[in-house]
Amino acid sequence: MEVIILMKKIKELKNTSTTAYLVTLDGDNIKTVNLQIITKKRNSNKYLLLISSNGKPIQEVFYFINFICQYDSFNARLQSAQALKLLYSFSEIVPKDISQFTKKEFADFSRFILGQSINGLQETWQLKTSRSINTHNVYMATIRKYYAHLGLTDKSIFESTVVGIDKSTFGLFGHTEKRKENKYNSSISRKRIDKVPKFITLEEYKAIKLNLESNPTLLNLRNEVIIDLMYLKGLRLGEVLGLTLEDIKEHADYENAGVIIIRNRLSDQPHQFAKNSIHPTSKNDYKTAIYRERGVQKIVIPVGLKNKIDNYIFKSRDLFNISDKVISNMLQNSIADSIDSNEKNYYLFLSKNGSPLTSSGWNDWLRKFFKKLSIHTDKISKKTNLSHRFRHGYAMYLINELNLTLEEVSRYMRHKSITSTYVYYNPTEDEIMDGTLMIEQKMNQALTEGDGIIEEN
Repeated sequence: MEVIILMKKIKELKNTSTTAYLVTLDGDNIKTVNLQIITKKRNSNKYLLLISSNGKPIQEVFYFINFICQYDSFNARLQSAQALKLLYSFSEIVPKDISQFTKKEFADFSRFILGQSINGLQETWQLKTSRSINTHNVYMATIRKYYAHLGLTDKSIFESTVVGIDKSTFGLFGHTEKRKENKYNSSISRKRIDKVPKFITLEEYKAIKLNLESNPTLLNLRNEVIIDLMYLKGLRLGEVLGLTLEDIKEHADYENAGVIIIRNRLSDQPHQFAKNSIHPTSKNDYKTAIYRERGVQKIVIPVGLKNKIDNYIFKSRDLFNISDKVISNMLQNSIADSIDSNEKNYYLFLSKNGSPLTSSGWNDWLRKFFKKLSIHTDKISKKTNLSHRFRHGYAMYLINELNLTLEEVSRYMRHKSITSTYVYYNPTEDEIMDGTLMIEQKMNQALTEGDGIIEEN
């Protein structure tokens, strides 16, 4: 008796607006899985809905995203919706209800998130969208939270091992408490990297933003603004820490947009120095033509970032919500030279106690934050400039995402010579390998088609 093996094929169909999956069996179309995330506004509130392939909203997802996660930022809720869209897409493809997923389904789903194509004897998956390990783990954390909401805590997705015991930092006597640290088997551990990456990737930047926005404290608002200035506008840490209140200007031609003035002052400490701006030797230098021409750099900032800076200024100087000690430190210790007027001027970014934020204080926080998000750091505290990785990330974004030339990138980076810009082009090992494979593929394709790569005279 002849055994007939049917081939099931799942192909990702992707365009600029949506992603769908075509499921065929021996070449015959079975179905198209096409879930949609839509936004509805009602009474100034934004609600997210996940629509299944049959056009019906998934009620459990609606309640989870908009009520269980109601205190998350909109971007955080949108990311949760994207994670659940993948979950229910996979459920329709398999097909199997999510409550019936076994360990095998969760393992296959993990590969589905990562975008790993599969070529088997009975089943082929052709996926176009690949995702980082960090995104995979963020999505899995959302899905575990969703399963817990549904009461499905017996699933293998919750399998974990204790990897250590950490002191808790919660409560007045938090230093005396201890808690177990669990590692979920459904998350993927990053392999050890000996060489620290030189730039923050777009995926890492998104994870950083989501984490900070999910806990909207004054400290997180300050840190988000600093990171945005470095990653979105390419500022160096010294340029950021040297900013004062009078350096934040309204844009003359574009409503609600802004301009940042970068310059050095006599009142600056070394960690607040701006590169490529001259250093005054007396207050009289502020009025000279050479200071205005060579000492001042102007950076245009978009509306969203300008609003965020204004919000930080308001909250960090709100006398009704900060202590007398912070107010005293701010008024006495954060005074900066005023260049534009006779009014008192103050440094923009403050520490918890109201004094100007220092590079050591910032770097201590950043290193701990990177470790929290599993963003690689070296073991030697001062070997790698972690903050400068944002500026490198800005350069790589201009090159990889916006496809700007090195000449254009050089202007955005405010380099005096394009030679300095070459230092910022740092492709990863994966990008180098992808480029190598693409070249090999193009060469093989040309040879197969009978076209020579090089025409000899």
